[in-house]
Amino acid sequence: MAFLALLILPRAAFAHPHVFIDNRVVFMFAGDKIIALTESWTFDEIFSDQLLQGFDANGDGTFDKAESKAVAEGTLPNMKKFRYFNYIWVDGKDLGSIDPVDFTASAKNKKVTFVFSVKLPHPVDPRTQKLKVEINDREYYVEVDLAQEKPVLFHGQRRRHLRAQDPRRHRECLLRRLRESAGDHAFMSLILRLLLVALLFVFGAQLARAETASPFGVGAPGAEATPSDAPAAQPSALRRIGVSVVMLQSRINRAINASSWRSRRATSPGRSGAGS
Repeated sequence: MAFLALLILPRAAFAHPHVFIDNRVVFMFAGDKIIALTESWTFDEIFSDQLLQGFDANGDGTFDKAESKAVAEGTLPNMKKFRYFNYIWVDGKDLGSIDPVDFTASAKNKKVTFVFSVKLPHPVDPRTQKLKVEINDREYYVEVDLAQEKPVLFHGQRRRHLRAQDPRRHRECLLRRLRESAGDHAFMSLILRLLLVALLFVFGAQLARAETASPFGVGAPGAEATPSDAPAAQPSALRRIGVSVVMLQSRINRAINASSWRSRRATSPGRSGAGS
């Protein structure tokens, strides 16, 4: 049975994103086979403003070719550590991190958009193979959501083989499952949060949190560059404790998220975004 899946999921509501993306995905066909994905990310106005301040050299509110190249050089190397938020499987095999190509950055109405392509190592025949795509930030620094209009498109395919379904219908089903399963973890989450709030207040973990790095390598609040030839300042005991508390909170959140994720996978029906 031919099957094509697109999964763009919100993470469990135990963390708080700093950047928001409206995402569109185009499945690119050559004949009857999928050869690439073209993604379009439109950022929220706050992060868009940070990108414009950092890379719009002439201040005209958009990016020319040279500025777009600078955006790519300034953001993509850091995003590689996060697999560019792309997780792709073919017949259950993880394809790993795939570097994007044909990257362009533009801006319109104070919102920045990245467009790029992810080429598959080998063409995928959706009539005989299962392609699954997840687009999300596993650390939940960034929330990737489906665009309201035309979130998923197909280009170049023979339409008799494939038909599109709105992935948001499946997303709402998963959100409902998430709310149901979240109740099982609510009490544990509340107790842990109260303890962590107390620790954060006492030991000033906000000092460490202010230096949290953005997956894009830009827009990290409070981050200051240290000259390479200058000795790095030794962190104070208070800051080291703060870092430990933040790491503890991150591990607890990941454990809770993983437990909730397993519950959803065990109880959720089909998770396809498009199929035939």
